Amino acid sequence: MAKKTGLEILGGIAANILLVPYSMLMNGWAIVKLWGWFMVPLGLPVLTIPMALGLFTIVAYMTYQINYAEIQADSGKGVRYVLVKGFVIATFKPLTAILMGWIIHGFI
Repeated sequence: MAKKTGLEILGGIAANILLVPYSMLMNGWAIVKLWGWFMVPLGLPVLTIPMALGLFTIVAYMTYQINYAEIQADSGKGVRYVLVKGFVIATFKPLTAILMGWIIHGFI
């Protein structure tokens, strides 16, 4: 694989900055619509997009499965690599969920 240039890396960062909010809004809109169709008739309250994004964050956090087999497959890179990768995942998964929840909570 060829080494990426600074411009390619910057383009990837810019794409993520644009796509992440768009993706979140689309997911929030879909959850609001589906919730309105299926849950509101059962007597549950209507969701706003920020509430739907909070719900989405909770469900994603609770259902995302870390692939420890993939981490173990990296064991050829050494125990230190596996421990660092596992530590990074175990640290940043909850921190990312809390950060996203805090941002979304600011809109409620």
